[in-house]
Amino acid sequence: MTGVTDVSALMLAVFVLTTYGAFIVKGLTGFGPALFIVPIFGLFLPLSDVVPISGALLLVSNIPIALAGGGSVPKRMFIPTAASFALGVSLGARLLMVLPEAVLFNILSVTLAAFCVYQLWGGRKIDTLPVWHVLEAVRLSVAAVASGLLVGAVGAGALPLIVYLGLRYPKVHFRMLLTYVFLVGSVTQVVVYSLRGLYDPLALGLIALLMLPMLAGVWTGSKLFGSVNQRVFNRAIGALLMLPALRLWFS
Repeated sequence: MTGVTDVSALMLAVFVLTTYGAFIVKGLTGFGPALFIVPIFGLFLPLSDVVPISGALLLVSNIPIALAGGGSVPKRMFIPTAASFALGVSLGARLLMVLPEAVLFNILSVTLAAFCVYQLWGGRKIDTLPVWHVLEAVRLSVAAVASGLLVGAVGAGALPLIVYLGLRYPKVHFRMLLTYVFLVGSVTQVVVYSLRGLYDPLALGLIALLMLPMLAGVWTGSKLFGSVNQRVFNRAIGALLMLPALRLWFS
């Protein structure tokens, strides 16, 4: 695995702290850890190494949140969204293998910047689920495919789906639908990356090392869910993510 043998104690400390903080966000909102992990880890390692590590951590982190529940998601909403997201991830994983590193970093930096603007804007409060019909299924599926492409290619950036759900779905359903969709998507990621030979003993060693801070972060974030002002939190996340976005852009 390129670059992992050069990881110093300081870099490992950065990885551990980043993972813990990123998965606090995951436990609280249902999304977000890869938006921190990929750009920060990517300062030290190639994206072709970082994205599979992020995918494995996301897979495990989605399981306790999905089991804990906290909001029901109708199958008619979950199934087409998850299937579309998995399709996008599969196609995006191919882009990870063929696109130049500079292009991938540019895609990631632009996605992060757009996400920051959305978070700082703050969105609006939604109290009821939208009426389900064919057009709603199509819109969700299109957003999910586009998001899966970004996730498969650069490991982060399910922005189209996050924005769409944030505009139309209540907070609890938003969190749980993302969790279920990301669970399917992360399984797809790990399977596709494994078939492409992107996991080796060193990658697995880093994943094992980061499992504890990941689980601790999910637990902390889940405990905070419901007690944090969501709009203030969203804006804080947007401000924090602007730093790695600018760093990636200018590098």
